[in-house]
Amino acid sequence: MLETLFAPPRVAPPMNLRRWEAGETTRLNKAHWAFAKGETINERLNLGLTEVRNRAEYEIASNPIVEGIIGTYCGDLIDKDGPSLQVQGDSKEYNERLEDLWQEWWAMPDINGQLAGPDMLALWIEMLWSAGEYLALLTNEKGDGIQLRLQTIHPRRLETPFSQAGNPQILMGVERNKAGKPLKYHITDEAQLGTLAIRSQGYAAEKIIHGFRIREAGQVRGAPWLAAVLQTIADLRDYDDQVLDAARLAADWAGFLVQKEPEAVPPTITTGSTFEIERRMLMSMPPGWGVEQMNPHQPSAQYIDYRHERLREMGRGVSMPLMMILLDSQKHNYSSARFDGQLYQRGLKRVQGWLQRSTLNRLVDLVAREAGLKKDLPLAPQGARYIWTWPVAPHVDPVKEAMAEKIRLANATLAPSDALAAHGIDFESHVEKMAREGQELANIGVALPWAPPPPKNPAEPQGEKKNAKPE
Repeated sequence: MLETLFAPPRVAPPMNLRRWEAGETTRLNKAHWAFAKGETINERLNLGLTEVRNRAEYEIASNPIVEGIIGTYCGDLIDKDGPSLQVQGDSKEYNERLEDLWQEWWAMPDINGQLAGPDMLALWIEMLWSAGEYLALLTNEKGDGIQLRLQTIHPRRLETPFSQAGNPQILMGVERNKAGKPLKYHITDEAQLGTLAIRSQGYAAEKIIHGFRIREAGQVRGAPWLAAVLQTIADLRDYDDQVLDAARLAADWAGFLVQKEPEAVPPTITTGSTFEIERRMLMSMPPGWGVEQMNPHQPSAQYIDYRHERLREMGRGVSMPLMMILLDSQKHNYSSARFDGQLYQRGLKRVQGWLQRSTLNRLVDLVAREAGLKKDLPLAPQGARYIWTWPVAPHVDPVKEAMAEKIRLANATLAPSDALAAHGIDFESHVEKMAREGQELANIGVALPWAPPPPKNPAEPQGEKKNAKPE
């Protein structure tokens, strides 16, 4: 007992902090982590959004690789016609009428009459790459049918008014309540951009469509999708220029006079002087002298591999593989191309789902509401929901994909509607089309496995075999 009472206190073993070495600041890493200060994304956007947006727009306008990446992404995401709507509910009349109203309105929702629905959607996606967000004002245009119209607004016009500069509820042009919910958007007059007498107008949040990728809780504005790779783009362009300069320098220095033998008589020209050599002409050198050309070391043997690795970084944020960035799959076999394509398609589906939930469903609700107020749409049934069918890129090997699809349909692990949706085809439209065309083929005596049988000859007795003998 006494030994226990008077024993020296036990010293805890030293803690092993190896797993937290990344949290240490040393002479070697302090420069790398100098800007890791824990600011919120709103603080970073408030200080650098304009500069990053300007640089992203500059690269898109001057870099064909970046412009091509965005163009390919928009084409794969939206294609030429964009998504098609299918309304599923208990009332067939309501479903078909709302689908017709949406198709009619989506054909030209732009207040200026310039952008069809798919074109406006593509413009919004391009703005996500350059500005990180898209804005549209809900307005009206007098006329027949649905009067709802959209006015796309560039995000640079969303700014805090000078008169409200000290208002803590307004951040980067968005007025919010204490919970962070947007209440009003302050849109600057486009004609007053860049001047001191900026005029702006506040619009209620219900009148604004504001889409951006939320990366942090409480985020107010969106960050350009190109922000993370802007430095990579700049480094690669500078590197290409430097490689070209080195190769051009070696090519411009056509040759040097080199003394081959120690006893060679010096030429009559002085050191450092130059003379012209006519193209495709043989010439003689003084005895013991020769001409040598500078050996170019650029581009190096790893030049293409290096460029491909840096280009791969540009598409990583949206799961775009290198073969889509380069539009070249010569180094891919079927398996690798199919795997890369599947990952890319999963990334596209994620963005498509976000567009449905954040914007498209809301627009359909607005169209249905206006049509209902005008008594142009029956009452909405309980549980009505919207199904969007997006265009799908063709398979790498259609035969193999068709065989796999046939097996899944046979063992009931794949529904026909899902199989059609995987090809970007609406189920109801496809069934109606098949029935109509099948009947037309049957009328002319063409029988297909999925078509109804041709009509029987009316002169032939029904229910009796041809040339049957009487009993």
